[in-house]
Amino acid sequence: MERAEGSELADQALRLAAALGMAGASDGRGGLCVVSDGWRDAAVPLVRLLPGIEVVALGRHAQVATGAEPVADGRAGEVSLMTTASSLPFRDGCARGVALAGRDWEDLWREAVRVTAWGGRVVVTEAPRNARAALEDAGLTTILDGDGWLVAHKGRRPDGKQSAAS
Repeated sequence: MERAEGSELADQALRLAAALGMAGASDGRGGLCVVSDGWRDAAVPLVRLLPGIEVVALGRHAQVATGAEPVADGRAGEVSLMTTASSLPFRDGCARGVALAGRDWEDLWREAVRVTAWGGRVVVTEAPRNARAALEDAGLTTILDGDGWLVAHKGRRPDGKQSAAS
């Protein structure tokens, strides 16, 4: 993802929220959204769009974007910051969605699938050629593949129950 500023960054955050299936996510369910290093600049505007959702921005370096922005109810929405390597310290199925930039794909895609809740989505921008096949082999269903975006849905649990995060 290219570095963006101002309204362009807000537009990208809105597009990401929609791809994650969380645009206007003030549905009271709360939850977690994880964005990789390539999406960290969009984390602050994203938290404004997702009241009640904790946004965790991953980074490989100490310089991860930070900040608090007012959300619709007047409270501040904060971005949690985390440096990481190739594993994520989250329990299985805890995230409503995970967004990866292509450069983060190789290290994190398996972890993204693992931490995404049943009913959640994995979004990959600048997806490598093997991304669609890898996600489908992992049991996800592709719902969008075009314009540099790949969006895959984790479906429902095989036992038919909803996960706590969905």
